[in-house]
Amino acid sequence: MVHRAISFLCIFWCAVASAQSVSVEIDQFGVGNQWRAGEVTSIQVSLTTDGNEPFAAWVEWNVPDADGDLVAWGRQITITPGAQTTTWLYAPLRAWDGDSTTWPLRVKSWDGEPQELLTSRQFTPQVTSAIQLPRTSANFVVCGTNRVGLQRYQPLVPLDYKHESVLIASGIAPSDLPDQWIALQSIDALIWSNAPTQLSMKQTEAITEWVYRGGHFIVVLPNAGDPWAIGSASPVLPELMANVRTTRRSVPLMMLDGLIGTLQGAPTIDITIQSFGDERSFKDAHEIPLMTLPSGDVIAMQRSFGFGAVTFIGVDIGSGRLASLGLPETDHFWNRIFGKREDAPSRSTIDLLREDERLSQHYPIETTLSLSTIAATSIAMSTTAGGRLGIVLLLIALYWVIGCPLGHYGLKLINKKRWSWMVFLGVATLFTLSTLFFASNKSEVEHPINHFSVIDHVYGVEGQRVQGWCSVFLPEFGETPITLNGDSKSVLMPWTPPDISMTPSFFDRSEVTVDISKPPHSFLQPSRATTAMFDYNWIGGITQKPFNTLLRTNPQDPIEVSQKQNNTLQRLSGEITNQSSMHLHDVTVIWVTDQQLQPAQKDVQQGETMPWLDINESGKPLNKAYAWRVSELQASDSLDLQMLPIEQGAALERALKSRYFKNKSQYETYQDFGTRKKHLEMLSMYSHLEPQKYQRVQGSKQSPTSHKVLRNSGRSIDFGEWFGKPCIIVIGYYYACPIPVPLSVDGDESLESSGLTMMRWVYPLPSVQ
Repeated sequence: MVHRAISFLCIFWCAVASAQSVSVEIDQFGVGNQWRAGEVTSIQVSLTTDGNEPFAAWVEWNVPDADGDLVAWGRQITITPGAQTTTWLYAPLRAWDGDSTTWPLRVKSWDGEPQELLTSRQFTPQVTSAIQLPRTSANFVVCGTNRVGLQRYQPLVPLDYKHESVLIASGIAPSDLPDQWIALQSIDALIWSNAPTQLSMKQTEAITEWVYRGGHFIVVLPNAGDPWAIGSASPVLPELMANVRTTRRSVPLMMLDGLIGTLQGAPTIDITIQSFGDERSFKDAHEIPLMTLPSGDVIAMQRSFGFGAVTFIGVDIGSGRLASLGLPETDHFWNRIFGKREDAPSRSTIDLLREDERLSQHYPIETTLSLSTIAATSIAMSTTAGGRLGIVLLLIALYWVIGCPLGHYGLKLINKKRWSWMVFLGVATLFTLSTLFFASNKSEVEHPINHFSVIDHVYGVEGQRVQGWCSVFLPEFGETPITLNGDSKSVLMPWTPPDISMTPSFFDRSEVTVDISKPPHSFLQPSRATTAMFDYNWIGGITQKPFNTLLRTNPQDPIEVSQKQNNTLQRLSGEITNQSSMHLHDVTVIWVTDQQLQPAQKDVQQGETMPWLDINESGKPLNKAYAWRVSELQASDSLDLQMLPIEQGAALERALKSRYFKNKSQYETYQDFGTRKKHLEMLSMYSHLEPQKYQRVQGSKQSPTSHKVLRNSGRSIDFGEWFGKPCIIVIGYYYACPIPVPLSVDGDESLESSGLTMMRWVYPLPSVQ
């Protein structure tokens, strides 16, 4: 009886759904109504009905993949009469999608799975007046009505003197944020200024997971009140804000000189700050003071959380009082928080430099970094799939030639034209069978899975994060389940390379449904005896052979920083061991010390402070840091840090310039393995690369050579914030190694795989040695 009742209710609700009309609107295309092509993009949709009863429905966004198959990214919802039902969908977009690209949005009835179509509509990003960001620009989202001094990160036209500009979506309310971490992936930083802090449980979980997987969440505390309940037993974001304590008091504005900007000539006023304690109390390597008053009070701190960071700012930098004074100065204040070192001159400063004959006349040499193109080149399996597809195409061509002109000519010679249909049928049958034989032939390939993976390991964080791409050879026709095992919050998605736009789609277009109510880690891939491509984001413990436990410290010789006897240079000691059974190649070791460098100072002419920076101060690093190159760390061998020379010649600033700076145009291609590795390192250190040179000596006719580095993807592997806090970074490569994540194809996790793995290891150091 119970089963009959349930069946009756299901039929009843489906009948109710089909009898009611549904309308659907798109509210946002991308978080903050900003989006970039080639990334996972989210849309916010609202649904209403004119019916009388609530009913279950399924809403889906149909987006084509690399093969032209239509993937329905959807979720189940309940539509209530008299109310607006709002939800978020997300999907990976192609690199060539634009403002005029059209996608279908469909609403179906629901009975345990999608049923009949209730309504559908076609839409483009223009329906919400969404802003398509250039792929070479960063994407910041500010919750609140002001931009907290970020404005000078925005683009300058016609010539921008920053490597990367930032487009900022401000005025965002909590209700404008998605409820899943995957939908936040396209955001490079989420800054919370003066918006209310009412977040749903799902939004709280989404922000927390997004930060854990590499996001950067920044909280600007207000002058009055405690909207985040910081210091209480139940803060708004419990995992991110646990055990944070603040003390509010007033201090003279001049105490912030050199922290929020150059305050010479500023009025004598007091401002309210919140202190996170004395800098000497910060002994946890995962919690670092970023800005400290002369009194020792910390007014900005950064907490590492998983593979991301949360930054607390104890000065209300969005206040109108500071804004009226032109504070904070964008690069002076924000560079330390984001780990940047390049200047962000304003338009008026550029105009003044031009008038004073100080603006460089040299057009910069450009380099574009593309992680997606590196991945596509690394996982290409053209010789495997292309050879057999070539045979199939040759058979099709022979079929047409023999079945049509040659067959007709032969019958004409023997005067048997009336047999043409019989000959055509025989030729068609023969070649159909031949084509099926070659297309479905299960000839073995050496490595059915080609991959490119980036492993991140932060010492003290459980497990590793792996971002990667793979091509999987699927010899059968039909459907093949591809599954990323392990962590239930990890993600596996079909991936479209950026340069595949001219490749024709398969004629037998399939439709695949993906339920995004939970992170998708399995995909039912239409297979056509060729390769399929995926990307993955996985967190877990890598202990299997040949990786073993990757890089580890030696308990008998732990990493320590000590002062040399002359008290002028620090000394590094300890061992790092390669526990894997593979050699780690082309190793870079970086030590960021706890010695913060004084921010770049403004130029002074005849006792007057100019609005521009001193030409010799421009682009200063944040901390004193060193870098070394080691050709190879063999399996089971150890790197003795004490043997690395601490000298000016090993300065990170010098190493970055000598290895990555271009003083003339050079042709580079990702077919060259060395270029791929070089650009991967540049993407990892992007925030601290040699800045552009935009000044020249006054009146000089010669301008310095300048190098502009763009990136159209790869922001997720930028070390960024680590360059502003003490740590040790090790970067290297494992060649021709198996895929480091548990990927199964049709239930089989034992398929042979091979590819390039970039290993990145971070050892946080405390700010108080």
